[in-house]
Amino acid sequence: MFLSLKIIREKLMSEHKFYRYSLYALGEVVLVVIGILIALKVNQWNESLVEQELEFKIIQELQSNLVHDLSELREDIELMEMVAKATHEIPQQIEAEKPSKEFLYNAAKIRVAPHFDPNKSGYGLLESNGIGILSNDALRNAISLLYERHYPYYRRYEQERMQFVTAHVMPETMKYFFMPFDFSDGGIDIHFSHSMTDTDYEKLQKDESFIKLVSAVGFENSAVKSRAQRIERTVTALLLMLREEIDNKKASQ
Repeated sequence: MFLSLKIIREKLMSEHKFYRYSLYALGEVVLVVIGILIALKVNQWNESLVEQELEFKIIQELQSNLVHDLSELREDIELMEMVAKATHEIPQQIEAEKPSKEFLYNAAKIRVAPHFDPNKSGYGLLESNGIGILSNDALRNAISLLYERHYPYYRRYEQERMQFVTAHVMPETMKYFFMPFDFSDGGIDIHFSHSMTDTDYEKLQKDESFIKLVSAVGFENSAVKSRAQRIERTVTALLLMLREEIDNKKASQ
């Protein structure tokens, strides 16, 4: 092939047909450029496919993580509703002559401080590949807002509550109550009941600071529960966005 091309060039030059040779040479250049452009286009297309597959994988991972987070959040909210109920009932129950079983259960509940631990594997994968890999601007902004603002803000609420329970609730309840654990089902029952002597109960009834503590527990619990419910709504809305994005991408395949 190279030999025939050489012969053609020599013939054209020898016949002084420079113009025709120039067109021929230009045609060769054009063909080479077109070949390079096609190769680049094919390479870009392959890279785009790889990026789209990675984007889809990240979105699915985020969806799976948020389903787990939503379930854990709702469990925590249920526990906080249990604490709220206890703080409302204790002031009336403490008026009884003897400590009732319900009162002892409620006394245990005011020490409960649920801890939310979100699964961030999907967001970690997103960060490592650059958040710009998400093509949907609204989805990208919503994800960033949840993980960079809402989750850290809620974590601070939880930390403040934990500090309050450790510094105030635990020392005060330990003054009056015994705290046995129930291992009957192979684990520790979160609804375990406290126990106390009649003498300690009489002292507790005269301790006005205990009722103030119960009220403070109710306030702290209410603040954290309100924030948890906001996070629940945010996660629910984001899950809807992720499902729509997944459906759209499946439909476009």
